[in-house]
Amino acid sequence: MPPNLIYSENAGSMKIGRRLLWAGLILAGIAAAALLFFVFANAKQPGNSPSNLISINSIQTLTAIANFSSLPTATAVLIATDSIIIISNTETAFPAITATVSPFPTLTLTAPTSNIQETNTAPVSPSHTASTTSIQTPLPHSLEVPIGRGQLFIIHKVVNGENLSTLAETYNTSLEAIMAVNYQLNVPIKIDAVIIIPLQKKDTQGLSIFEPYQVTATQITAETLANELDTDSLLFKYVNDLKDGDLLHRGDWILVPR
Repeated sequence: MPPNLIYSENAGSMKIGRRLLWAGLILAGIAAAALLFFVFANAKQPGNSPSNLISINSIQTLTAIANFSSLPTATAVLIATDSIIIISNTETAFPAITATVSPFPTLTLTAPTSNIQETNTAPVSPSHTASTTSIQTPLPHSLEVPIGRGQLFIIHKVVNGENLSTLAETYNTSLEAIMAVNYQLNVPIKIDAVIIIPLQKKDTQGLSIFEPYQVTATQITAETLANELDTDSLLFKYVNDLKDGDLLHRGDWILVPR
């Protein structure tokens, strides 16, 4: 028989093997397509957004960081699909952390008490008392201090620029009243002249004549000085506002009736 008409067993088995190979490849392709379709279908679901797809290495890294920093771990549902892990959004909120801030320590400065008392008490009190006494309580029978009973007088020492008219205006009196009470007054008046000025007296009615005098004795009674100056003792004590037995001292200014 011709060779092409002769049956060969090997040729038939070769054709069957090729058919099985192609069939297997087709089935494998269908399985791969189905697997890819399943993966993409899960990825497109509302709960599985691309931001929830985290690789295995990323989750291991996040877990290591959470353990290192002692932060509370989130509750997650892991769904394994090949090499991709899908984590749902069901996370547990971190607990609120309340920080307690300690206030800064308060520093109290205490100054030594003994040093302050010794420094302030001794020098201040005497000087304050002395100045207050000299201003509030001027010595009687001094220049510019009113003296007398009823009608008051001032013994004044003339300074530069003053005259009888300016003095009368200053002390609310008159030129005639000043001239009426001064014994042997020299006009015009000169600087350092000591004169007597009646306060708030415009007319000359009831005015007596006086002479200013400064006591030179260390200590003397009013009666004794009146006798020495040859003047009436009662009038002398009245115009100088003195009582029986009052003492006068060196430097006092008084009015001597003439």
